[in-house]
Amino acid sequence: MSDLFFALGKHYFDHWSGWLRTALLQDDAFPSPNASREKKEAFAKQLLRERGHKRKLQDATRAFALACRQAPVPVANPALSQTSPS
Repeated sequence: MSDLFFALGKHYFDHWSGWLRTALLQDDAFPSPNASREKKEAFAKQLLRERGHKRKLQDATRAFALACRQAPVPVANPALSQTSPS
């Protein structure tokens, strides 16, 4: 996937940058419901910033793919986590 991002960023940057932002931010469930809007925006910015650095694109793509695969962290109920003093 990172090879594709590298080639698109190198040869078709204008079209790719517009598509990237539209595709990632248009649908909350794309590419995964586990990816928050903030993570998607950060990923898009990182891809656009590092378009000429293949290794950095690979690292960013791996990190985002991992974030998409992970289950969201459940919010702890503060009432259940508090213990009463004995």
